[in-house]
Amino acid sequence: YTQQIHGPFLVVVPLSTITNWAREFRRWLPDMNVVMYVGNRASRE
Repeated sequence: YTQQIHGPFLVVVPLSTITNWAREFRRWLPDMNVVMYVGNRASRE
């Protein structure tokens, strides 16, 4: 982000940690657009 590397980026994390990851992104990179995408096995089919 500070090195002018432009996205998009995909960060894959365990479901149990997704809200913490989003919170940390908003804390350290408030200008970055964070979108959480959550799905289960049925939604992938």
